[in-house]
Amino acid sequence: MAGRLKAMVDEARGQQQRVETILRRMSDAIIVTDAAGRISLCNLAFERVFDIDCRAAVELRVADATQSSDLDAAFKRALVGIIASTETRLLFPTPRVLEATVAPISEDESLGAMCLLHDVTRLRRLEAVRREFVANASHELQTPITAIRSLAEALLSGAPDGRRQAPTAGE
Repeated sequence: MAGRLKAMVDEARGQQQRVETILRRMSDAIIVTDAAGRISLCNLAFERVFDIDCRAAVELRVADATQSSDLDAAFKRALVGIIASTETRLLFPTPRVLEATVAPISEDESLGAMCLLHDVTRLRRLEAVRREFVANASHELQTPITAIRSLAEALLSGAPDGRRQAPTAGE
């Protein structure tokens, strides 16, 4: 019996180490809370994004650790059983745009919630540059298009008396 117990403990430790390794190596930030909405687990990506050590974040409320009311509201919805997605903008420590998906851990009873945060800052910047380029290109093309349209209308309208004029030798 002692041998089986030792094997079970070793297996549980191995599984825990695998989970911790996976969490550490993920590029997206992870936050897990208990039923009261206090952080119980986070990863290194969380530390990089929010500039707070996971050990210091454990037992803090999401709003206190992340300084994000959007994330806090998403966690509150998840704790009552609603999967929530939100996009939040951080100003500190580095301006970032994060997509967050927050889901309850259990459907039956509230055991807490978990959140996956994906940094979409670069994507949003590229979208802004594309919008600016299209707006600038549209603006710059308006003047030549207007000039071409005016000349085309003048050519189509012909002479003031209704006859088309042929170009003279000097033109």
